[in-house]
Amino acid sequence: MSLTLLFGIILASGSQADSISFSYRGDLLLCRTQSAFAVVDGRLHKLVRNYPNDPAMRIRAARLSGGGETLFLSTDDSMIVYESRTGRCKCTIKDLWETNFAVSPDGKKVFACPSWSGSSSNFGTLRVVDAETGNMVKEAALRLADVDISPDGKYLAGACLDGTVRFWDPDTLAETAKLKTSASTLDTIAFSNDGNFLVAGGASHVTKVSAESMVEVWSFPDKKLVRTFGPASDRTTIGVTIIAPGIVRVTMMNFGWMGDGIDPAISISNMPVDKFDHRDLGNWIWSPDHKTAAELSPGEDAVVLVDTATGESHSVSLKG
Repeated sequence: MSLTLLFGIILASGSQADSISFSYRGDLLLCRTQSAFAVVDGRLHKLVRNYPNDPAMRIRAARLSGGGETLFLSTDDSMIVYESRTGRCKCTIKDLWETNFAVSPDGKKVFACPSWSGSSSNFGTLRVVDAETGNMVKEAALRLADVDISPDGKYLAGACLDGTVRFWDPDTLAETAKLKTSASTLDTIAFSNDGNFLVAGGASHVTKVSAESMVEVWSFPDKKLVRTFGPASDRTTIGVTIIAPGIVRVTMMNFGWMGDGIDPAISISNMPVDKFDHRDLGNWIWSPDHKTAAELSPGEDAVVLVDTATGESHSVSLKG
């Protein structure tokens, strides 16, 4: 991907329960609305399996392994690991309920760190768990707020409390590199699903009553700064995702607000929509090979899959 491409930015709005993501391999999607939760085959355009979306279960976060074979659900008190196609529960990892976690591409390890709203005693600590047995493999005090792993599984990246992005060997946790950002502290980090970019979000000029949110995009693996967004006054960045070639989705909330008070402002630029109709772009995401675009339709509990070369579309119900 050319580094001369200017990045557009989306400030996401709406319910945090509505989410959509591709596996790194790109054939499976994980889709969630207020009333449906399902795995969809994006290449065959069909429902693979839907899962209970019981409010009492309180699903905090969900991830697919790189190939999509394994589904990880973080709940209020544990993490549940499923075979995504069959729904068979592989194991339940007690006392691992973090929303900030990454899964190795082969689905065998979970890298998790407690969010700042969780246990203060564990905040900043990285925990590595065997996803086959549920056993703790390693634990290290790395002072990080979020973590992600590159699609090839070679790099573990952390958004650190001192405003740096740090990289570790996923097997040994030996630090291999460090990037200094313009943030005072970082809260969130994500690789693009093609592995070519890394985006980190946090805040600068933090005081007890205010903060200025900022986001930086870096090329990878050469780690060159491509673009900086912000600072935005009195907001904090709580989520970042590269959803398409040249498009970053950023979720922010008012500084100090602890609810679902996501700022409703949406700003969009450089969206490659010439092959199909322009829509509410906050619900679009692209496959790693950029050949398929997917749009979540929460009101219909469906996902629309679009061939970006031909414009042909298919709608798949999330309820079967």
